[in-house]
Amino acid sequence: NMEATNILLAVALVLVGVAWWNSNNKSKQGASDISTPLRKDKYATLGSETGAADDRVLSPSKFRPFRLLETRRVNHDTRYLRFEVSGGRPLGLPVGRHLSVLAEINGNRVIRPYTPTSCTCAEGYFELLVKVYDAGKMSQYLDQLTVGAELMCRGPTGRFK
Repeated sequence: NMEATNILLAVALVLVGVAWWNSNNKSKQGASDISTPLRKDKYATLGSETGAADDRVLSPSKFRPFRLLETRRVNHDTRYLRFEVSGGRPLGLPVGRHLSVLAEINGNRVIRPYTPTSCTCAEGYFELLVKVYDAGKMSQYLDQLTVGAELMCRGPTGRFK
């Protein structure tokens, strides 16, 4: 049957195209996917760094501390948090990327992604706007932070460019 042959040919072409696209993207992944080091060293922190000093504000593989400067209640379940970036520098987080935030909560390491709401040109600080969920481990933790506390962050993470 000619119709069945055409359908089989179309499916085969689609499968070949998908296989080609996947293999092409995998070959580029090592160069462009900054999250690759995160998989190798999931819970690295600033204290475990070795080698030359890294003067970047953020590290894609090492968590670094950021001090809470200000917290404000926006409404019944939303909080505004402003964190210090040392040296008055910009955070250096590209648009479309996010931070991974680490906290020790009830003896467990919890990591969640957050996108800063501050302007990418802001110098000396970054801001997070956090919706606090009743069952949200990290949002509850962030809601309880007090000024002067440190939050461990790494980034940029995410693949959007």
